[in-house]
Amino acid sequence: MSGFIPHDPIWIGDLDSYISIDEINYWNRKEEEEQTEHELYESTNDIYLLGGTTVKPPWLKDKKISISDWEFEIYRARCRLQEKKLWRNLEPLLVNAIISEGRNYAVRRYAKSENIPINTALTATIQNGIQALISKFYIQHQIAIGQDIWQNLTIKIQDFENLTHITAYDKTTLIRNTIFDSIYKEHQHPTKLKLNELRILLSAIRLYYSYREIRVSKFSYLKKIENKYKIEKEKHTQENNDKYNLRTGNIKNWKIRHLRSLLYYYPYEFRNTIDRGQLESEMTTSKQISEAAVNELALLYCAINKIKLTRLNSNDNRISISKSSKTNRGK
Repeated sequence: MSGFIPHDPIWIGDLDSYISIDEINYWNRKEEEEQTEHELYESTNDIYLLGGTTVKPPWLKDKKISISDWEFEIYRARCRLQEKKLWRNLEPLLVNAIISEGRNYAVRRYAKSENIPINTALTATIQNGIQALISKFYIQHQIAIGQDIWQNLTIKIQDFENLTHITAYDKTTLIRNTIFDSIYKEHQHPTKLKLNELRILLSAIRLYYSYREIRVSKFSYLKKIENKYKIEKEKHTQENNDKYNLRTGNIKNWKIRHLRSLLYYYPYEFRNTIDRGQLESEMTTSKQISEAAVNELALLYCAINKIKLTRLNSNDNRISISKSSKTNRGK
């Protein structure tokens, strides 16, 4: 066996083929790991969720959530929910966690759907962000307005936010009219507005109101918001006022396309939790409510990890493709 390397494939006459010792060891280790993993899933207790839902531990495996990851996210969820036991104490903490943890993902999806810069979208969701965007719009058009008009505008921004019976779309219409009024009060013949900049601003304003309206403390409030948009959509569909008009350029169903709460843009795992939370709020609170709330939040943490990993892999692939393209051009 001159020149024999211990890990080289070995010829086995009875099998009439070569086999690799390393490969045999690899598959043996893999079988042991899979068996250990299976035992871990089997030894985990049933997972209680909101709305009376219960799932078996192998469900985590289907979601590609390891037991170690699950246990860590359970710990994080318990810390976030402060070990509260009663539903009236748990619900506000859980709703706040759902809205805040999913915000950036919803905002990014909204920005992509509306074709507006992500930094503009993120600015619209922070304190005084919308005032900054409106001020920027004035500066872009070299429009100067008086202090009294600006104060009136900022007051109306808050006043319209308090109109909980109307949608973010209608609140945006009110602010748009207020902005136009402020311009024409100071400038009888203002310069022509840049339509794309105006579109971006109005989209950001709608995002501002959409985010503000879902910052609530109960699942029942989120359901009311969803119902409000549902009713408004049905109303507009029946009225059929959105037909395309060649003279005015109105686009068919334009308003209906934008009659969506920000919850529409949250990842589906978040929306599923909200659905179960709404069901829970209509039921008699179960004995496992504290455990169910923790499990729900842990699931969302796992979903966020998965989204981050997917995005990271996507970025790595783009970088790899870019490098490969540059190498090929160099040849």
